[in-house]
Amino acid sequence: MISVAIVGHTKRIDMVDALRSKVDAQYVLMDDGSKGCFRNHLDAWSALSLSGANWGVCIEDDAVPVEGFREQLKAVLAVAPSPVVSLYIGTSRPRFIQGRLRATVDSNVDTCWLASEHMLHAVGIAVGRNYIPRMLRHLRKPPAVLLPIDRAIGHWVRSDPTVGYVSYAWPSILDHADQGSVIEVHPDGEPRGPVMYLDEGEAMPVLCPRVAWRFGQRSQWDSSVHVLG
Repeated sequence: MISVAIVGHTKRIDMVDALRSKVDAQYVLMDDGSKGCFRNHLDAWSALSLSGANWGVCIEDDAVPVEGFREQLKAVLAVAPSPVVSLYIGTSRPRFIQGRLRATVDSNVDTCWLASEHMLHAVGIAVGRNYIPRMLRHLRKPPAVLLPIDRAIGHWVRSDPTVGYVSYAWPSILDHADQGSVIEVHPDGEPRGPVMYLDEGEAMPVLCPRVAWRFGQRSQWDSSVHVLG
């Protein structure tokens, strides 16, 4: 059994309603800005911890699910090589990993999973049932509670030797609708939205949106892993 929660902002209520039907979510946690992103994610994981499902999945309101999302999700989690899974791995941010991701794409790596000790995004995350309470305890204390939610979960992964690493579905089964942010100030101080940067050999800035490096289905998923390093 898999339980899905959506975390959304009231400014995106139409997106949330559409996403809920596409992913068959059991829970929707809304915020008008008074609660904040981190707390809204915590509330979602708290609900998922009580669901009794084998896996809890938390999806942000600007996620774009692949066709047949529930069938793909079931197949993905059935062979997940670690108890913490990201359903999305994207371009632009965080910057430190993008070179390794570009090299992965250029070398035509075709494993079903990429692995990293970092949680790079919070677009869509799945955690095994027995690990959700442990994650919540970690997230409610410093320093994790002072970090953005994706970095806080990554801090927990690196602190808990039984987790191992974050497994990234490859290709991603969630994409990202890069529409900027409804949050004015993020804990890391970084603005959101498409990134402007000087590409190699280019004199003019290039617009690089935050979208999945690869997005789509697989007819069959297995546990093969490529470590990003």
